[in-house]
Amino acid sequence: MLAGVIFDFDGVLVDSEPYHWAAFNTAFPAPDLRITRAEYDAHYLGYDDRGAFRERYRRAGRPLPADALEQLVADKGRAFAALIARRGIQPFPGVLELLAALQQAGVPLALCTGATRQDVDAILRQLHVPDVFQAVVTADDVHLSKPDPASYRLALDRLQAAVPGRTIAAGATLAVEDSQWGIQAAHGAGLRVLAVANSYDNAPLRQADFVLPSLAGVTPDHLRRWFP
Repeated sequence: MLAGVIFDFDGVLVDSEPYHWAAFNTAFPAPDLRITRAEYDAHYLGYDDRGAFRERYRRAGRPLPADALEQLVADKGRAFAALIARRGIQPFPGVLELLAALQQAGVPLALCTGATRQDVDAILRQLHVPDVFQAVVTADDVHLSKPDPASYRLALDRLQAAVPGRTIAAGATLAVEDSQWGIQAAHGAGLRVLAVANSYDNAPLRQADFVLPSLAGVTPDHLRRWFP
């Protein structure tokens, strides 16, 4: 049976990747470090902020001291918050309806994301669902970002602690992801994975157990059928 659902955030619940890409380019101190949207999607989308900056500087052949990295992360966070405040943000179709239906059905819900807690909280408030998740894991909680499975292992542990008396087994828990990095992380923690083609077409998502074009029209019963 379906024991719980753990959602990724950016690219699954909200169309926030364009904001992240723009915020990274705002934070880069030199124009030649800036990246195109195609480069962001191909090489950086699956990382948390620290991982993305490390990867960009590695590809550019430049050193990145720890203090400079933290300054970049802070600058990017401010730029992202400003974009969200100015433009607002929308959930993907079907997201709010599915969250409400799962919550009403008593399915334990968690969030597992490479975004910072500050970014997550600001967006959840905008969506008017600040308390829908019983467990949350963000980039602030782990040292290694996806595709490392550490964040999903921690999300499972926290979800289990949030629902004492119920068993949240990895193999009975569904991760909802939008990238190959997230799929690898969830599989590495033993979860089954539903990939949603919001950020990529089906080809990069083939490793997932299930692939859907969107969450529009998806109900708890649809998800339960995959866990007989």
